[in-house]
Amino acid sequence: MDIDIIVPDVQFARDKLSMNGFKPNPGPTMTVTDSETKVEIDVFPGGGKVGTGPVAFPMPTKVSDRPQILTLAELISLKSSSYIGSPFDRARDYGDVAELIKANRPSRQLDVDSKVRDEYHKIWDGLHPKKRV
Repeated sequence: MDIDIIVPDVQFARDKLSMNGFKPNPGPTMTVTDSETKVEIDVFPGGGKVGTGPVAFPMPTKVSDRPQILTLAELISLKSSSYIGSPFDRARDYGDVAELIKANRPSRQLDVDSKVRDEYHKIWDGLHPKKRV
């Protein structure tokens, strides 16, 4: 199990997390590990892309002591984008999108990013072969 966070400055976030008990993972990754729980934290660049998918991560716009959670449409858009950019390496993201659709039952008209809408419809239609609403 891991946690993904999106930040304006990846290196700054990794440095701050490292000063507060998180262990930077070796190599070029953007990952740190909680020393106590061993949970990995993946740190992603707001406004940037990881991989070659068409959708960029949203840029955080406010500072808060409470997490700002992505909407279902944003999460599905990012996971679909990741899959589109690297289908063999990111096949799990395709499965994640299917599981998110099953668990949350969004409509076919969910406001996903237009760059991944066709992929979303393909997955949604595959899960709802008789429903086209």
